[in-house]
Amino acid sequence: HKTTKNLPLVVSIIYYANKKPFSHSLDINEYFENSKLAEKYAFTTQFVDLNRFSDEEILEHGFISGYELILKAIREKDIDGKLQIAINQIEAYDNIARQVLIKYMSYYSDMETDAFYDKIIDKKPDLKGDVMTVAEQWKQQGHQEGLQQGMQQGMQQGMQQGALEGKKETAINFLS
Repeated sequence: HKTTKNLPLVVSIIYYANKKPFSHSLDINEYFENSKLAEKYAFTTQFVDLNRFSDEEILEHGFISGYELILKAIREKDIDGKLQIAINQIEAYDNIARQVLIKYMSYYSDMETDAFYDKIIDKKPDLKGDVMTVAEQWKQQGHQEGLQQGMQQGMQQGMQQGALEGKKETAINFLS
């Protein structure tokens, strides 16, 4: 934000609190497949301005390029136009990352949700399982929200009806 001058310090700490002392190395980098790469990047902060990179340059960023392309496409309000390139990149990610990104992209798409999902499956049939999982999550969330709204409406109607019955009873008692 333009008015932010000083950022708070962010520190990564991993705590271990078990009955026995931790009997392995405390150097977190040793637990990564590529400890040299982890030492260089794992717990560092980098500032990347995606506006300064073309899509072709972003594609040279390796594994992270899928995330970066999606963020840039969303900022440009062109997720539908960049869908092919985005799904080509996220195909290499694990299923959880793919599902999160598919859900995120669908939120910013101008297409109807089902049409968006169909387009992904059409372009990359291997992503059908992930798309179906995301679609099921959306349906479940919609079902839960609908259920909550229905319960609220039912409670309001019940309270209104109860108040009306109370007024009727008061009127009958008054007339008696």
